[in-house]
Amino acid sequence: EQAAMRALTEAERANQSKSAFLANMSHDLRTPLNAIIGFTQMMETKVFGPLGNPRYEQYAKDILNSGNLLVSLINDILDISKIEAGKYEINEEPIDIVDAIQDSIKMLSTNARAADLRVIPNVQDNIPRLSADHRSVVQILNNLLSNAIKFTPRKGEVRVSADCIDNCITIEVNDTGIGMSAADVHRVLKPFEQVGSNTTQPHDGTGLGLHLCKQLIELHDGEMELKSEIAIGTSVTIKFPAVRTIRN
Repeated sequence: EQAAMRALTEAERANQSKSAFLANMSHDLRTPLNAIIGFTQMMETKVFGPLGNPRYEQYAKDILNSGNLLVSLINDILDISKIEAGKYEINEEPIDIVDAIQDSIKMLSTNARAADLRVIPNVQDNIPRLSADHRSVVQILNNLLSNAIKFTPRKGEVRVSADCIDNCITIEVNDTGIGMSAADVHRVLKPFEQVGSNTTQPHDGTGLGLHLCKQLIELHDGEMELKSEIAIGTSVTIKFPAVRTIRN
């Protein structure tokens, strides 16, 4: 019993050390990132005049999108730690799902161009607003789109659809990627796990994306469903409860 208590104390101490490390790492990474994003925004908006060449304008947009995406990845790591500690707070506000999807697509446009694939939105008209944590919704969209782009071969497609079914706001991300087996579907929902196959090399990333999406949607009392077939593609659906749908 004493040995078990000592092990528990050591585990709690290690978890506290991990949380402190992640918080310090976040601060150290965000400080230079804020400068990069801030100066790039000034370049993009041409505060001090034209940049001199149209290509520089696109480069500035790419740097800004990449910087914002990197901040989102840092937030993923911190948020997993907060969720595990039961300290993640939901700040509810009315969210326009159409705007959120468009913002996420814009943020990941550089990745999509580099992968030479199309991201196609398919959002129904007059979708009600959603009562949820805005940053969490953006994180969910970014992670789902990022995964879809990462595992879809060149010239492929990623489709993002949204609808209100039975008064529940539903978002679905479909890709024409490498897909995965039933065993992989179960495994990738765990932290730090990634899909792999005999024909693909390990992909860059933390392996936190889908796990974090599942945790965030469950914090909103919603559901996430993952379906996939090898060499066919993957479909991820998130469904918010009806009580979060705002009817004017």
